[in-house]
Amino acid sequence: MIRHVSRKIIITLGIVCSLATAGAYGQTFTILHTFTGSPDAGYPVASVLLDRGNIYGATMFDGAKQAGAVFRIDDDGNETVLHSFGSSPSDGVFPEGGLVADAEGNVYGTTGGGGTHGAGTVFKIDSKGQYSVVYSFKTTGGDAKNPAGGLVLDKAGNLYGTSPSGGAAAAGAIYQISKGREKVIYSFTGSPGGASSDADLVGDSSGNLYGTTIGGGAANLGTAFKLNPGHQDKVLFSFPGGRRGENPTTALVRDATGNLYGTIGAYYLPPSYTTLFQGLIFKLAPSGAETVLHVFSGGEDGGNPHPTLVRDAAGNLYGGTGTGGRFGCGTVFKLEPNRHLTVLYSFTGGADGCGPTNLTLDSNGNLYGMSGANGFTAPNHGTVFKITMP
Repeated sequence: MIRHVSRKIIITLGIVCSLATAGAYGQTFTILHTFTGSPDAGYPVASVLLDRGNIYGATMFDGAKQAGAVFRIDDDGNETVLHSFGSSPSDGVFPEGGLVADAEGNVYGTTGGGGTHGAGTVFKIDSKGQYSVVYSFKTTGGDAKNPAGGLVLDKAGNLYGTSPSGGAAAAGAIYQISKGREKVIYSFTGSPGGASSDADLVGDSSGNLYGTTIGGGAANLGTAFKLNPGHQDKVLFSFPGGRRGENPTTALVRDATGNLYGTIGAYYLPPSYTTLFQGLIFKLAPSGAETVLHVFSGGEDGGNPHPTLVRDAAGNLYGGTGTGGRFGCGTVFKLEPNRHLTVLYSFTGGADGCGPTNLTLDSNGNLYGMSGANGFTAPNHGTVFKITMP
């Protein structure tokens, strides 16, 4: 099972560029679009999808009904709002996860609310830009509810996702969408198993799915798990808390040898500690052994690494932080296999917004993402950006 691999995207920077800055290592940061609020999209929270020369994404708020939107930016830099959520009583509202595309150019995503039963939806935008609700989650019968993560797609066209609530034990679920029908393939049970997952899944070529849960595990502080093709769950690692991490909310990234990588956001340590923990990057071996690769200081290296990591062919990890950096508004960073961390960009909180969402890597090694809005009353409702690597 693999995530859809997007085609190479080419952007004409002279048309779409509104701000471009060069970094010390030869990289260039460019704003491709600035969201302006309703009826435009606004307040992005997930990753962008690169497909057929277009950039697709979803934002949690704004749109015509201020309940979120799906947008497309074409290769001339023109933005189109494809759908504003909340457009009908049965429509979804407030999408939080990223999008995925199939071989025919159809785009799929989730909403955390709305739908026929008010428990969220899976939606589709076809290659002609037509929107439809594929499935409305139910509030009864052990169904998954209120998905916050995006979807993954297998070779047969089946979609998989997680939910933080619902399932047979009301502790969250993993579900499958096949030809418009939904099936809960695993219900989380709570400690010592996992509980409540709101991150994307990642798959391997054998059909295994990997992910994280916010709760559950041996210490009830979250887990990393593996679900095999027979839908049997295995806890790979129970987060113990403190400086080894707790309550993961982001997806994992997997390398060719089966190692998994992820981030833990910031939180306050127990009173015995005197400082605020600013988050970390971790690695899990196939055996489940954890290695902490970097602990953030909250200074120029950033803090609160809430976006999911992406990995290139050379083993470099890229991600973002929501705080810290030169201006306190977050960073985009690169972590090399030798654990050397480089800040590629520090957000200023001005025209570039504050802090990135999940990043997307193209075939040339360039990074795309969205930055958060710099306040609910500010004119900047977030941006789409590109970092061109040397």
